[in-house]
Amino acid sequence: MRHSFHRMGRSRSTLTLGMLRTWLFGVVFALCALVSSCSPSSPPAAPHASPLLTAREAWEAAAPTVLRWQPDLSLAYARPLAQADGVKPAEPSWDGRYAGWSFLVCAQGADRCQVVLVDASATPIEVAMADEEYRGSAEPLSLAAWRVDSDQALASAMEYGLQRWVTSTTEGALDSTITLELELVAQTQQEGYWRIFVAVGGEGLDVRVSADEGSMLSWTEWSDCEICGF
Repeated sequence: MRHSFHRMGRSRSTLTLGMLRTWLFGVVFALCALVSSCSPSSPPAAPHASPLLTAREAWEAAAPTVLRWQPDLSLAYARPLAQADGVKPAEPSWDGRYAGWSFLVCAQGADRCQVVLVDASATPIEVAMADEEYRGSAEPLSLAAWRVDSDQALASAMEYGLQRWVTSTTEGALDSTITLELELVAQTQQEGYWRIFVAVGGEGLDVRVSADEGSMLSWTEWSDCEICGF
């Protein structure tokens, strides 16, 4: 009986250690499943999508290049690059961010101007400049008077009623395609505005927001968009 008792004790001890090893293996396996570095076959991270920039972010990317050409500048206009090329985006950018922007900047007196193209789809961001004549009648806007960014201008218009107008106009419309165009326009050296134009089918809306304070300047509705827009 004593010999049998000692064999029973050794078997029980062996069984306990085996269960402990199994439990520890399970814990380690679970931890490795949670930590990606434990798996040697983890897939590589997906590449980052091209950044979308507000007008001010695009200008800040271009400023080092542009200011080397002329440190004392004024701004004739700013508009999304695709819009400047006559290409309509597939979806409206309601947050005021785009993959590229076009600026027309002028030296004092507007006798020397450059069109500045900022392409955020490239890595690094590409900035190109070319001579262009300024044909506008308004005096280009001082950069110091440009305080409202493109996303802020759209947010202000949305709060004022743009979102409600789009919702009510698209309801029951035969053509619910939405077109959104955005442009920073100079009036005088100290005054400019964001022009936000939205078309839904045959209906159009022209909203103007101060580039200095973000306040609403005008709200004009159109019933025939064959004669409205830029």
